[in-house]
Amino acid sequence: MKYYVLLISTLLISCATVEDQDAEEGFVPYEYEMSVSALHESSDKFLERSREEMKELMAMNASGPYRATLSSLETHPTPDWYEDAKLGIFFDWGLYSIAGYGEKGWSRARYPDWYLNHMIHDFKDYHAKTWGADFKRDDFIGMFLAEGFSANDIIELVKKSGAKYFVPFSKHHDGFCLWDSEFTHRDVVDMNPGRDLTQELIDACEAAGLYHGFYFSVEDY
Repeated sequence: MKYYVLLISTLLISCATVEDQDAEEGFVPYEYEMSVSALHESSDKFLERSREEMKELMAMNASGPYRATLSSLETHPTPDWYEDAKLGIFFDWGLYSIAGYGEKGWSRARYPDWYLNHMIHDFKDYHAKTWGADFKRDDFIGMFLAEGFSANDIIELVKKSGAKYFVPFSKHHDGFCLWDSEFTHRDVVDMNPGRDLTQELIDACEAAGLYHGFYFSVEDY
């Protein structure tokens, strides 16, 4: 089997630097529209529906030519366009971009996308000093307004870079979905900013003739 090395660039977007943030000024804790009991009731319906859809998905996979093994997946042909793509862009953006903070970790990288986990662990002191000890993970939802978000501008920049495909984050491990999910209220349509950001990006990709995929983190914090 041939292996192809592609240059994949990660575009990390932060809404503001730490110096621009003032959590105490005008800070209002995020309030859910639904009560805890109502959320439990809707969750039961979501779970039941997801179980049914998972059964359908498993049956479809079982009837296909591939199995969940490396030896089977290695027989899947590589698309011609992917062999020629050379450069792709991962678009790493979400609630964590508001904090826009990371410390050097593996490979000396500074990724803010784990901030909602680190804020109660490794970055606990930093978070309390910068945002306040009472500032919870979901309080970032109230600030996630996407006022400067333009899918067309983003994809135009991707095209100018010479990249041939684009992979936006649809959900990181914080569990906040960047599309209009049918299995949770914890998404960009039911909560802030009230827009299907992933759909906007995909529409822009298709209009520009750009291949696209999706990044999805399975497990949540």
